[in-house]
Amino acid sequence: MSKIGLIAKREFLSRVTKKSFIIGTFLTPIVIGLFGFVVGKIMSYRDDKTTTIAVVDQSGQLKDRIKSTKQLNIVQPTEGVDLIKSKIEKKELDYLGVFGCATADRFAGQET
Repeated sequence: MSKIGLIAKREFLSRVTKKSFIIGTFLTPIVIGLFGFVVGKIMSYRDDKTTTIAVVDQSGQLKDRIKSTKQLNIVQPTEGVDLIKSKIEKKELDYLGVFGCATADRFAGQET
């Protein structure tokens, strides 16, 4: 063999036979696969809990535009805001949204 071939062989074997190279060669694909699996599991997680939001529409213009979905239940209470806040503290409602005339004017021409 030529001198260049001997040097190339020695350099190659000195790098390939190191413990860090062998661990990195096998560990890197395992870590990448595990990362992809974890991300896939997180993305496929679905929360079946329905969130209930009390919407107080002081202008009366938004009540027909806000719709409930499978995971979001919109209720339009007839009680006062203080009673609704106590229901939130009792965990009967999840959130409260109060929309006044200025809010209705801001969203007046937009589609939902």
